[in-house]
Amino acid sequence: MFELPIEIKLRNTVDLPNRGYAIDKFQKMPLYEGMGIDNARFVEETQKFMNLMWPDGKDNFCSQLKGDLNDLVLEMVFESYGTGKHYASFAASNSHVIRFLTFIPQEDPEVTNIRLQPHKDLSFATIVHQVDVGGLEVEANDGSWIALQPEPSHFVFMACQAMQVSNVHLIKST
Repeated sequence: MFELPIEIKLRNTVDLPNRGYAIDKFQKMPLYEGMGIDNARFVEETQKFMNLMWPDGKDNFCSQLKGDLNDLVLEMVFESYGTGKHYASFAASNSHVIRFLTFIPQEDPEVTNIRLQPHKDLSFATIVHQVDVGGLEVEANDGSWIALQPEPSHFVFMACQAMQVSNVHLIKST
């Protein structure tokens, strides 16, 4: 979707932060681009997004975007804490924003630009697929940040702030 012309990507505008299409307008972080779909758990919403981006349709987009990986991992987390029976009601009662991020490769390897400022995601969980552009760091228990090297075949599941709060800090946000 990031290959689409900017005029098409700009159709996905939402007044809420971290939703819709995002690119750094002020060039503080020019190597980052993001796209979000609100209420992605509902087929109607993913269909609406697909029609906005690809009016002629895009094969399998909605079926591939069901959030299956996120659901599977979250259900495993619930099971590991002995609360698996509560997962279905949790999943049904939460809105689901799917956020796609891409880090634009730096053309000059001698120049390092920050793609995103160090932060902790406020959501419940984040799944990251870095492909071949690094930059993802996780916070260690001592407060230091550790860089994760990109592996094209790997996904990183991160517990975020909402998960930390909901389980009384048994799982640390990274």
